[in-house]
Amino acid sequence: MGLGTAGALVTVFSAVYALSAPVPAVATCSRDRRAVLLSALVVFVLADLPAAAAPNYATMIVARVPAALAAALYTPAATAAAATLAVPEERGRAPAAVLGGLTLANALGVPIGTLIAGATQWRATFVFVTVLGVLAFLGLARTLGRVPAAGTASLRDRLTAARIRTVPTTLAATALSICGVFVIYTYLAWFADRTSGIHGSAVTTVYLILGVGAVVSNMVAGRLIDRMPPLRIAAFSMAGLAVAWATPDPGPAARVRQIP
Repeated sequence: MGLGTAGALVTVFSAVYALSAPVPAVATCSRDRRAVLLSALVVFVLADLPAAAAPNYATMIVARVPAALAAALYTPAATAAAATLAVPEERGRAPAAVLGGLTLANALGVPIGTLIAGATQWRATFVFVTVLGVLAFLGLARTLGRVPAAGTASLRDRLTAARIRTVPTTLAATALSICGVFVIYTYLAWFADRTSGIHGSAVTTVYLILGVGAVVSNMVAGRLIDRMPPLRIAAFSMAGLAVAWATPDPGPAARVRQIP
């Protein structure tokens, strides 16, 4: 499987996730959040099983669609549940904790998945993800009580809100930032090999460093949101990105070699 072909799997998953997310959120707005979360995990697990056994690329693409739909249902429901369960003074920190869980999953899951695939084969990675999904289901079923729905804006309300001043630019900035993150995660192994000669199991360390940095940043942002204006936090983040991108090339070893 070529680099572009493998990247298309991420593209399909991300596109379905992004475009479908508002629909299941509205469709399940009156349901108990616990039931929604458990249902999403069931769909996710059932979607990963055919992915692990996929005989060809087309089957893999098809299997990623319900997995993305399940993820698109789970994330808003988890964020809503966290906000509902949190005390008022921690309402900003609670959603950040959910997003921090997603970041932690990338920080640990990507390196672990890379190790598993390198030591065995890529199918074992999907089996591992399926097992994690089952464990998550059992953990939620045992520890999370009923979480009544707090109400969700309709699709029309969401489209109306998108026309509010500053909302479009905020959404665009967020979308571009997240796109940048997933481009890095998708092609980091290729880039690390061609810039620094890092390949094989050593790429796991690079993924881990990137993920740990993201986890720490999420934790800090969650605490700052409860204490500082969001605009100031966003400006601070953008300044940090600008400094990172403006950092000089550390030397010839880090220069990108010409693509063969």
